[in-house]
Amino acid sequence: MSVNGTDYTFAVRTGNFSLSFGQTSDCAGEINFVRKTCPRFSGAKINTRGTGMIVDPTIIFGRLKNSYATSVLDFQNSTDGAEISFRCGGWCGSCGPVKKEIKFILTTEAVPVSEAQSVVCPVK
Repeated sequence: MSVNGTDYTFAVRTGNFSLSFGQTSDCAGEINFVRKTCPRFSGAKINTRGTGMIVDPTIIFGRLKNSYATSVLDFQNSTDGAEISFRCGGWCGSCGPVKKEIKFILTTEAVPVSEAQSVVCPVK
């Protein structure tokens, strides 16, 4: 399954709304990095817990096209694959999936019985 990068129905976003799902940008990192000992960088997190899907682990996250001296920092992938997070730092630029598409794959994640729901299809 591929993600429609502009559909934020089930996502929370802050900041630059022209970015697609799973992308982040930074323009303050360079200024903060040069002038401060604790620079601030932008960040992204994708959490699929409870959905039965994970981000395809073959997807590569990095600096996006037309970005200048920006790179992914502190990339983390949880052991179960249900959550990834990273920061983007450097001069004005964006970070995210290098191929611009995020794919999800099914996982064998167990759903607790208390959260299970019966699927009921309407009769036509």
